[in-house]
Amino acid sequence: MSSDHSNTLKSILRGLPGGRVLDVATGAGNFAAEMEFNFSDCSLITAIDTSAKPLLNIAKGLESNTIVPSVMDAALLAFLDNTFDTVAISNSLHHLNNPSVVLSEMMRTLRPGGFFVIREMFSDGDQTLSQKTHTLLHNWWAATDSQNGVVHNHVYTEQEVRSTIESIGLVNPIFQISENLTGDPYSEELMSYLNKALEKYDQRASGCESLVKQGKEAKAHLIKYGFTGTRALIAVGTKPE
Repeated sequence: MSSDHSNTLKSILRGLPGGRVLDVATGAGNFAAEMEFNFSDCSLITAIDTSAKPLLNIAKGLESNTIVPSVMDAALLAFLDNTFDTVAISNSLHHLNNPSVVLSEMMRTLRPGGFFVIREMFSDGDQTLSQKTHTLLHNWWAATDSQNGVVHNHVYTEQEVRSTIESIGLVNPIFQISENLTGDPYSEELMSYLNKALEKYDQRASGCESLVKQGKEAKAHLIKYGFTGTRALIAVGTKPE
């Protein structure tokens, strides 16, 4: 099953009550904002990240009294058991040193019967050449970050994502695959954004022959085929009562 990312996600979120929400590895808070807008009843979203810098965007850009940012280690959450009605993590499993520990902590803080929402991109399956660009670039970025001591893993396969999610013991998890093939893979706005990222990673990769080579191959693929976001697996399940 595949469809537009935004429509699939909206449909899923609008079927959930929300309540007291924890958003882990929130970054600039984009997924928190999607939940705030689409949940039927969202009283408070605690949005955590290990870095304070992206959290500043929440205060400046989202203009929300519902989303409260906090700097915190997701592997050691400073919340009591059964605190939240919903816990969520989006496109961040591959940024975690030990995903199972973080997911276990999220499960601990989720109340029995509460909802666990996970969205994670994956690399395999019947993907287009422009989607392959996303995987090639991301894996170059991940290798470069890792070389520089930053936790950043390759794009997982669909089965790797499924296995990780299934390991935490959710009740009747529902999986959906989403993608968005409607955009222009060569749009000026997209290329401008990517060029800034490419410049940054060119600098980080300099001095390492293998990383420079990997970057050249990924950029050549981008020039030839453009860029489209790769597929994502969205999972929703509940904590055992």
